[in-house]
Formats: sequence, structure tokens, C-alpha cells
Amino acid sequence: MVEAQQKAAPVTLRLKRTMPFPRERVFAAFAEKEQMDQWMCRDAKNHEIRYTKFDFRVGGGFDLEIHTPNGHVYVMRNTYVEIVKPAKIKFSWGHEHFGPDGKQLDDTLEGTLVTFEFHDLGGSTEIELTHELLPNAKQLEDHKRGWTGCLDSLSELLQRQRT
Repeated sequence: MVEAQQKAAPVTLRLKRTMPFPRERVFAAFAEKEQMDQWMCRDAKNHEIRYTKFDFRVGGGFDLEIHTPNGHVYVMRNTYVEIVKPAKIKFSWGHEHFGPDGKQLDDTLEGTLVTFEFHDLGGSTEIELTHELLPNAKQLEDHKRGWTGCLDSLSELLQRQRT
């Protein structure tokens, strides 16, 4: 008798970053498409990003396509499940991955949750990111790299707005 392979327990990514900007300003960079378009999924400067939906309300969401230089496409579909202005945003996170030939690859991601909490530090903001239900350590590392790049891009955007 062959035993069924056990599925690995989901893993959780946690990141914290303090930015020298007021909490309301940081929150607005998530709530306004024109701002979010300048930093979300902008961790790789050579990727082309196209928003196909942006609806900032519980039950709404944002969908986008990420086109890589080598012809791969990631189709992201995300739904907001909680918004507490200016303290918290929680949304589902998932994607389908298509190769250069248009065929769907087997690293589809679904059923994960991302929470951003914004803590007021008296003029600065601590961003606490939690990405839950990632299926394995590889996805955790890939998303850690991606979210770190996104937060770098967010910081650059807010810095540009300051000047």
C-alpha cells in the first residue's frame, strides 16, 4: 500500500518597516490607484504592470497582470476582506502563472491572505506586513523578496512626494 504524501503545513511571512511619513499618507498609497500603481509589484524594475481592476472597498479588490521580459505573465486577483482607515488593510492574494507559450504553469497560488497594519509613531509609521497561508518555504522566500522590493518602492514613492 502506498501512503499519500503529506502536504506541508502553510507558512507565514512577517515583515516590519518603519517609514518617516505620517500614517494617513502611507495608507493613501494603498487606497489610491495612481499611487499604488507606482509601488505595488514594482520590485523588479523590468516588469510591465497593468491594472485590470482597482476597487478600494471591502468586497472590491485589485487585479493586475505582471509581464516579465522573458515572456512570463502572472495574473493577480486580490479581494479586500478588511479595511480600517488608516490602521489596517487585509486582502486575499493569489496568482496564475503563464509561460511564454501561453500555457498555465503549475505554481498557481491561491487562498493566501495579506495584512498590512499601520502603527502611528508620532509622524512616522511602522508598517507590519503578514502574509499567511503560503504553501511552502520557497513561496515564503519568493514573497519575502517581492514584498521587500515593494516596500522599497513604496518608500521611494513617498520620498519623491516629499520633495
